[in-house]
This record gives sequence, C-alpha cells and structure tokens, in this order.
Amino acid sequence: MVTIQGGKLLPMRFAEIIDPTTGRVRVRYVDVTSEMYQTLYAYMIRLKPQDLADPGQVGALARAGNLTEAEFVERFSPLVLKEETRGKR
Repeated sequence: MVTIQGGKLLPMRFAEIIDPTTGRVRVRYVDVTSEMYQTLYAYMIRLKPQDLADPGQVGALARAGNLTEAEFVERFSPLVLKEETRGKR
C-alpha cells in the first residue's frame, strides 16, 4: 500500500492501517476525480478481460496465487467484470 502525504509517495505496512479493535482495514476515502488519483490509477496494475481470455496468462497467474486455474477465474473474474463496467477514466 502506498499513500501520498505532504505531496510525497510513502509506503505503508498493512499493520499500520488495521484497526486494532476490529482487526479490519480502516476505510479511507479518496477523491477519485482528483488529478493525483487519475494519474496513480493509470499506473495501477489491474487484471483485464484479455488476461482471463489467455490460457497461458491464467495458468501463470493461478500458479502465482497458489490456485487452480478454475479457482483463479472464479475468484477474480467478477473483479474484472466490475472494473470493465466502471468505464475508462
């Protein structure tokens, strides 16, 4: 996880963003219309429909995640479809 603090890009450990009371990540909202967010969004690595359409890519990603190919597709295809419906930024 990275954050921008005082105009500087700083890494954060997940332990720093966990709420000790709930054990869950604290939700932090961002302005998705800001230029900074748009720029960072452009550099994010995201799964794309063509990744799921390529059996070699699915196999490599599944192995990296210690999943079967079917498990990988079942788990991540809803995220790809959700991203696809967000539209281009």
